[in-house]
Amino acid sequence: MMRRYIAFGIALILLSMQLSSLQAVSCDDVWIDAEDIVMERNDTEYFYFPVYNDSREAFDVSSVEVWRETGKFEISVVDYPDEIEAKDQGELTIRVKTPRLDEESFGTAYVKVRGWFEEGKYCGLAGIDKEYFDVDVIFEEQTSECSEILINVNNVYVDEDSTQIVSFSIENDSAEEFELYDIDIDESSTYFDAFIYSKPRFIESWDSEAFRVKIESNRVSSDKRGTVRLRAKGRFDDGTYCSYGGIREEDFKVFVEDDSPWDEPEQEENCEEIYLNAGSIRVEKGRTGYATVFLENSSAEDFLIDYVSVFDSSPNFKAEENGYGKVVPAFGASYINVKVRAYDYGKPGEEEAFVEAKGHFQNEKSCRLFGGRIAAFPVIVEEKEVLPYSSGTDFSGSCTFFSLIVPEAKTIGKAGTVDITIDNRTMERATVRLSGPGLTVQPLLISVPRHSLVSEKVSVSSVLQETSLVYSVEALGCNTTKSTKIVSTDVAQEEGEEDMEQEEADRAMQAISTGFVVLGQAGAVLGLVVLAVLAVYLVVKP
Repeated sequence: MMRRYIAFGIALILLSMQLSSLQAVSCDDVWIDAEDIVMERNDTEYFYFPVYNDSREAFDVSSVEVWRETGKFEISVVDYPDEIEAKDQGELTIRVKTPRLDEESFGTAYVKVRGWFEEGKYCGLAGIDKEYFDVDVIFEEQTSECSEILINVNNVYVDEDSTQIVSFSIENDSAEEFELYDIDIDESSTYFDAFIYSKPRFIESWDSEAFRVKIESNRVSSDKRGTVRLRAKGRFDDGTYCSYGGIREEDFKVFVEDDSPWDEPEQEENCEEIYLNAGSIRVEKGRTGYATVFLENSSAEDFLIDYVSVFDSSPNFKAEENGYGKVVPAFGASYINVKVRAYDYGKPGEEEAFVEAKGHFQNEKSCRLFGGRIAAFPVIVEEKEVLPYSSGTDFSGSCTFFSLIVPEAKTIGKAGTVDITIDNRTMERATVRLSGPGLTVQPLLISVPRHSLVSEKVSVSSVLQETSLVYSVEALGCNTTKSTKIVSTDVAQEEGEEDMEQEEADRAMQAISTGFVVLGQAGAVLGLVVLAVLAVYLVVKP
């Protein structure tokens, strides 16, 4: 009996300490330091707000919401921290876009964060205060200058008797949008002909756009070269007009290479073993999409990539290379990351974007991939879908761009793992929170970046013979729940006198726990007193 009394007193102390710990954290301990924002019209900027956790528990961030209350601007959350350690801070990224206004705008917005503390305390919509900040759109008096439009070029190398499309850029270093009327091309060479293949319609302030030049070379008896001159004209959004003479002209050289006839068949044979594997890329108007295409190598030699270009000839979107692997291993594959931005004014439909690459095999024989031709892949521009907003508490079950694959049931011992797959094809980060009656779950939160597919092993242990593992999903346009039935084969019910004693102990613990909730931190002292009295009684007992 003595050991039972001592264990009972220790349990009281531990319980009171746990209750005190739960009371120690407050939703007020989590707060955002949002600063006022001042921007010009027709501009897009990103702002970084610190998120503080002043408590002594880690805080899991389940979602961050930002709302425009007054004013004329668009505001959205780009990224936020998944977890903020105790006495630490994270960083929240906000995107603000201002329209083309005719008058200044003075408005306000607010941002909210919600989530769980490490020990289980939840801070929802009413738990953490809104943080308000001003967003003012002002006009700055300035005149755009034609010298702020720059044409960026480089020299080009082409094989004789071939066609090549090259990509250059035109840059706008002003605070005003520039409408490009035309790009003129001037060349007088008997070795090749040059044409404008595609050009953008608008160049936003402090931005650049790609344009393409098509070069058709003639057959030559030896290596030749010539010069191409480019000039542009257009008008800034403030009305400033730039003629061909107002924007600086740029020249680039075209080198036409004489191909030795005995090298050509061997190079073409090698290059045919490198091929493109690409699917369709879908992107909504006004948004940017990311995808990966693959270069596959069916030869027994590694292929080293020297140059990659991703481009388009469309007025509705802009495609560009966003990083690539330098080596395509023998009988293997490498990647090319592609970034596609669909213009707000773009027309929906399917068009093509292109990949051009050069490289060489380990035997140092070089070639242009795809047999000297460019490879194409489909880009589908779609109308922007307006998704209904959900607060995260009303679960709709409708998930167009998000899927969660989980088993219907899982049998474990006292502990085990559950395999799940999360496919987040939305434009924002998604979170899946895991819980269940009588379950210990690890991890409690899985955060999935946009356009990502992840697979996780979830560890669970149960004190119940049968329960459910619940997945609460918070994603753009998809707030829902799923569950997996958990059956534990190692949980047995004890019978007889031990069950009766356990029930009595549970009732006693429940009564004392209720008292401790009222007493707060004094509960720990009470537990110590109970233990001391029991110890003295057992010592002096005759």
